[in-house]
Amino acid sequence: MRILLVEDETALQEALQDTLTASGYTVDCCDNGTDALDLLCVGSYDLVLLDRMLPSLDGLSVLRQARGAGYCLEVPVC
Repeated sequence: MRILLVEDETALQEALQDTLTASGYTVDCCDNGTDALDLLCVGSYDLVLLDRMLPSLDGLSVLRQARGAGYCLEVPVC
């Protein structure tokens, strides 16, 4: 399974990446919304872990733009 992890807090991003990688997942990371959209355009992901408060473009805007571009991204209800 390939995961895109979008988190701007470095310590949290590293901890999540290490945990997911140790569990056998392939993880690509970025720390802002603009880079997240770029990665979504060139990569194929099974799961996107997306922070809501990001620099350059917030998580909800990333989600809206990705959906507008035709990506099927589900939002879990928490």
